[in-house]
Amino acid sequence: MKDINLLPEDVNGDVEEKQKAKMPATTKSIIITALIFLTVVMTYILPVVYLKVMRYRVDTTHEKLSSKTFENVRNVKAENIKFQQRIDSKEIIIDDIDVKNVYMGDLLTVIEKATPKGCNVKSVIYNKNLLKINGQAEKGIIAAEFLYNMEKLDNIIARSFNDGMDLKSIQGANDFELTFSIKGKGEK
Repeated sequence: MKDINLLPEDVNGDVEEKQKAKMPATTKSIIITALIFLTVVMTYILPVVYLKVMRYRVDTTHEKLSSKTFENVRNVKAENIKFQQRIDSKEIIIDDIDVKNVYMGDLLTVIEKATPKGCNVKSVIYNKNLLKINGQAEKGIIAAEFLYNMEKLDNIIARSFNDGMDLKSIQGANDFELTFSIKGKGEK
């Protein structure tokens, strides 16, 4: 046990140790200011340093790519671009052909359905977008009906050349020749 008379001294000793443990206010403010300064400086300097490192890497990569080592890669890339351009031009041509395309099977079916009784189609000549039909009808009115039926098909027939209709009467049979302009499947 301790002596009661020594108690104030023990209390005083604890207070002195606490005061020694405490730092002065000026030391704390200097440390806090230094930490804030370092934080601000680091938030500015680190990105700048990072950007310089990245620029250096980009520059060295460009130098490496410009060297003779990658010359074959550049040549292959240039050829690839040329081939892609050729393919694109051919796709444009193919798309153009598809727009102007006429299915002959469908066209012959249309002609068959437009042909009235008493009318026979002898030949069908298709050249680019012109359709020439030669046939024979029992009467001139039947040939006119065939022309009328064909002109009603405005989704296929672009226009008829009425002055292109030629009707000849030979031994009671009426031979005719009709010329039409044909639309492709994508044309209007």
